[in-house]
Amino acid sequence: MNILNPEGDRISTTGSNSDSKKCDRPSILQYNTYSPLKESYSMYITIYSDGASRRNPGPAGAGAVLLDEQGNVLNKVCKYLGETTNNQAEYQAAILGLETALEMGATRVQLRADSELMVKQLLGQYRVKKPELKPLYDQVKSLLNQFESYAPPQHVRRADNALADAEANRAIDEYTP
Repeated sequence: MNILNPEGDRISTTGSNSDSKKCDRPSILQYNTYSPLKESYSMYITIYSDGASRRNPGPAGAGAVLLDEQGNVLNKVCKYLGETTNNQAEYQAAILGLETALEMGATRVQLRADSELMVKQLLGQYRVKKPELKPLYDQVKSLLNQFESYAPPQHVRRADNALADAEANRAIDEYTP
């Protein structure tokens, strides 16, 4: 996995012998501004997630931005997904953000996304009709249940999800030949 700083420079590499700036597929680009929890207090993280697909289906990426209670960015992650639909990419982005929050030691989370479909499905307001979304839906629900508590997922305007959108598109841009 290649780990990049906010300027896009590689700061360490594991699992790859490549010296190029372009990452191997499928990897997760990540940089952290947090330090792992060493004290025993609960950590609340807000996760903004977004999936992007060029064409539908087409080359896709997932992005997530994790914020602390004061709104400071703790972590940004993105992952190239290969060929998939936009709705699948939205769920993959939520999964990426939730897994990252667990790795960071979060005990409480709220997921925010601009996919009205995904949010309403997670809230039980819409049924999951597409068979290819059901396992992703189940995985998001399972991940949410691994936290001590979580706030209901929240739909946000696209403009309020710009950082996560940028990460999802960055994944596509950096992996697409």
